[in-house]
Formats: sequence, C-alpha cells, structure tokens
Amino acid sequence: MSIVEYIEHFIDNNGVKIHAIEFNPSVDGIPLVMVPGMGNAAEEIAETVGELLTRHTIALSLRGRGKSDSPVEGWRLEDQASDIVAVVKHFGFLQIALFGHSTGGSIAARALPMIPAEVVAYIIGDFPLKYPPYGEKWRQRVKEQMAFLPITDVALKGIVRDAEYTDVFDYLKAVSSNLMAITGDPEKSLLKPDDIARLEQMFPLIKIERLDGCSHEFLSDAPVRSVEVIERFITHRS
Repeated sequence: MSIVEYIEHFIDNNGVKIHAIEFNPSVDGIPLVMVPGMGNAAEEIAETVGELLTRHTIALSLRGRGKSDSPVEGWRLEDQASDIVAVVKHFGFLQIALFGHSTGGSIAARALPMIPAEVVAYIIGDFPLKYPPYGEKWRQRVKEQMAFLPITDVALKGIVRDAEYTDVFDYLKAVSSNLMAITGDPEKSLLKPDDIARLEQMFPLIKIERLDGCSHEFLSDAPVRSVEVIERFITHRS
C-alpha cells in the first residue's frame, strides 16, 4: 500500500519534539488520535491504513520513535503519556476518540486523566491493560529487530531504566461507557480470554470486537476491517 498524502507536525512537549501526522484535516466530526505500539511510529499507521481513514485523524510517534526526539531523561509511563497530551493540546480539540495499539493502549490509558478534551470513545488495540516492567532481555530482543522497528537505542535504555509495572484499569473508569477492545484469534493475540473476562467484569458496557483470522497486528492483517470497526464505533458514540 502506498503512503497517503498527509500533513506533518512537530509538536513541542517541554522541549521534546513529538512528530504527528494529520489525515483529512477538513473533515468535521470527532477526530481520532492514534497511538502506535511500543516500538512503532506514525509512519507505519500511514503506510498501513492511511488511505482508508475517512475521519480527521492524528497519528503520533511517542518519544524515541520515528521522527520524534529521544531525550536522555524522561522515560516513565507518565512521560510517554504526556506526549499524547501535548498533541491533543496542540490541535485544541474539545472532543476526541482515542485508539492505542498494543502497549500504546496502556500509555494512552495513562494519558486519559491529563487530556484536556472529552474522550468520547476509547479503543484498546489487543493488549491487557498494564504497562510491563520492561527489562534487559526485552531490550536485547528489540535490538535484534532494530533494522525493522523505528525505536532508538536511547529510548530502549530509558524505557528499561524507568519502567515500573502499572495496572492502568483505574484510568478507564472515566470512559467506562465508551470502551471497545479489538483483538484477533486467541492463539495469535496478546489480549487473552482471562484479560477479556476481567475487562467485561470491570466494564460491563465494553464492546469486544474479535477480528477472526487476525493476529496481534490486526491493522496490517486486515486494514479495511480494522478501520471500519474503529470508525463505526466512534460514529455510534458521536
């Protein structure tokens, strides 16, 4: 899939430059903010689903990913979540829909109480609601994939140094009636049946959308279906 035309923004977050890609800026309605996974960047969203998006959409690269800055310090969960807050503030949105893929969903959840906009839809992209205590084995495993992943070694070292296990369930209470989780086939996904059962117990109104035949990487496995599911959920919450 070719890369769609878009507008690039570089947004200051207390001295850290955050790269964001804006799609369909003239489209009215609730804008969608998309947060990629832990080792991913906005360009990958552009390449995978950019041509399919019909909403006003912002895809961002968290610090240390893609074209965003890699500061020496500032790699706590809260620091990464503040990148999302800075992007929302930059555009001056009053209402948004928020999607986070993989660990990006946990980082987005941590951002919820800090976001100066009403979050009318929150979409979890196949990941249990936790921020893992990333360690050296994880860093080495990612380094082996560095040729394919747009994350810097500075980011990897900082994430490992500052990582603390965090359960982010409580942050979702403010959006408990506007939640959806997307997952794929159980054996290929990171959101396991026990995780889904916990979500349904804590948030009875949550919608679980299983994309049959898909893995954890459902955006690339089934881009058309993924965008349809995300945008339809937002439309029903608008």
